[in-house]
Amino acid sequence: MDTLLKNKYKTAVSYLLRLVSSKRLGIHFDDEPKPEKVEEVESLVKDKIGLNLSSLKKEDYVKYELALSDVLSDILSNPLQDNIEDEIFLIDKSVNIKTPIPKCNIIIDNSLKKRFKLLGLTLSGINSYFLEPDFVSMIKLRNVEYLIETKKIKDNKLGYSILLSLVQIERFLGKIEAYKVADSYLLHFDKFESLYSSPIRLFLNLLNTYGAYMEFNGIKKKFFINIEEKNIPDSAIFKILTPKKGRTLKLQGNPIMNGTKQVGLWIPFAYLFDWDLYIQDYKSHKI
Repeated sequence: MDTLLKNKYKTAVSYLLRLVSSKRLGIHFDDEPKPEKVEEVESLVKDKIGLNLSSLKKEDYVKYELALSDVLSDILSNPLQDNIEDEIFLIDKSVNIKTPIPKCNIIIDNSLKKRFKLLGLTLSGINSYFLEPDFVSMIKLRNVEYLIETKKIKDNKLGYSILLSLVQIERFLGKIEAYKVADSYLLHFDKFESLYSSPIRLFLNLLNTYGAYMEFNGIKKKFFINIEEKNIPDSAIFKILTPKKGRTLKLQGNPIMNGTKQVGLWIPFAYLFDWDLYIQDYKSHKI
């Protein structure tokens, strides 16, 4: 399949993702010309999951969004790996929000600053990328709030890239006090244009490709979300199934207290990311 035809399919899938996401969230979808290949993609989705776009029920929207990404992957002969088990839960918990977001302080730790430099991203003016994203989804789990953002940025050497970021909202007395960048990755725009407008799907796609399996309480997955376990010591929670250099564990845990005694741990999210493989693929323009 030539590049022009691939781009037509990418554009069609991107259009349908925006349309279905708008229907799911009950927000207005800006009228725009329907691109080529839309009807063909709709037909492929129907063959795959038996659903018509024109007659979707509320509970079908998430299934349709997932199927769109899978269909595009099939078309481009680059099948996705097994779906992350919690992705439907994550999509259901997400809400697309309008930009710009309220201005506030940005917190970036030193490890992320080093990552940006390694990826060739200058730190000068970088805060504006997180404060002025192009697309934003918000996830709220109990009292923890995250923004998943995408921002199209100019790369002096290779055209355009997408900055994909997981940003935690920090509040004090209900007021936003700061945004803490929990994780962030660069992806070449031409490789992920179809998912650029859907931060949740892009985030899950990345984890599905570069996440590694972990075991928690006998369950093996790449991505854990909204877990509550009692009477388990912090040091014994996650077991890395395939130890390997170059992998980074992203984990946030909040203690479950009984008075002054910790009796367990609530984990909003946890995943193990193959950083070495990601940076290799990014620098070779595979992603």
